[in-house]
Amino acid sequence: MLLEVVVIALSSMLLALFASQFAAEALSTHLLQNDLISMENPVDERFSLFPPELTWFYGGQMTADEFIAQYDVSLTREAVVLFFGVGGLTVLLATVIPVVYIVRLQPKKVLL
Repeated sequence: MLLEVVVIALSSMLLALFASQFAAEALSTHLLQNDLISMENPVDERFSLFPPELTWFYGGQMTADEFIAQYDVSLTREAVVLFFGVGGLTVLLATVIPVVYIVRLQPKKVLL
């Protein structure tokens, strides 16, 4: 039973990872295109991204390379390991805890 749950969990996490990467990449591209279109002067080397009240936080300007880097949604090795680690631990706990509870019961109580 545990092996079946692990196989299903790993395959679903793998599918979720690639599906979410595809969706995030499409959304990032769409947002970047919309932001570039909506800018008043897209050929300017510096883009004003923040309202004047927030210029103390970032300086109010960023270069085109910094602007495009904000939309980067590539997967890193650490993110993939963290994703599978947290997901695997969650599946393991969600499977082992009920199994341990059921195994400790007496046969009469299992049927009731």
